[in-house]
Amino acid sequence: MKFLSRLCCKKPPEQPVLCSKCTHQHMHIEVVHALFECPFTDSPTRLQTFIETVRPLSAPLHEHLKNVEPATLVLYLMGMIDDIIADLMPIELYPEFLINCANFLQSVLSG
Repeated sequence: MKFLSRLCCKKPPEQPVLCSKCTHQHMHIEVVHALFECPFTDSPTRLQTFIETVRPLSAPLHEHLKNVEPATLVLYLMGMIDDIIADLMPIELYPEFLINCANFLQSVLSG
């Protein structure tokens, strides 16, 4: 869990940060900007592809992720587990879910 958080989530900047992809300034955690603001990450398409990788693990989790609030989705992608995730997916599948999350975040943040 800490690895994903350290890799993807630094504390929000106190000053605007220049995005290396779109050259716009943002005041968000890099993951939030890359997923929901940066026009050059193709994140809507990648996010849809990621959510489809969850369907074989758990159809109920797949449906939940399609409708979850963006802020909660970011937390799930960085390894947060809560009662909803525990109820929707067998815990033995959670490591595979985390691998999918890590691969997705790497694809968005690296290019």
